[in-house]
Amino acid sequence: MRVFVGVLATLALIACVGTSSTTLIGDSDGSTALNSEFSGTWVGPVALVSRGRAPLSYTGEVVIAVSGTTAKISNLCSDGTGSVMANGSGDSISWSGNLSCPMSGCSSGTQTFTSIQATLNGNMLSATGDATMSGCGQSYGATITITATKQ
Repeated sequence: MRVFVGVLATLALIACVGTSSTTLIGDSDGSTALNSEFSGTWVGPVALVSRGRAPLSYTGEVVIAVSGTTAKISNLCSDGTGSVMANGSGDSISWSGNLSCPMSGCSSGTQTFTSIQATLNGNMLSATGDATMSGCGQSYGATITITATKQ
């Protein structure tokens, strides 16, 4: 009987050790935190592409602040305003919702972001946003991309 109890205790100990896990970096719910290297000011070429229209290119700036699995992405609008709270882990961030920005060149126009995805690859940030451009008698979808380096 003692041998049997000893075997059960050993098996129970092995089972407990075998099922334990460790979260290296993350939130209290066990999710992996965003790479802290996302935080900072990113500058690079922006391309605005819409089907049937000439692409628009300019230099853009995005500011990101990371806390755990959340990232505040700021300076999204062409006038320097606009921010969203995105989520992610490791080297990927995503957001969906509605963020309306004034559209330059059209006083009654708006550019409404509906989603943003961003990835970090070393010292390069690549981000893509889907948006709807409307106003001044027009409405069309657009994709906005930036490939930036940290300043």
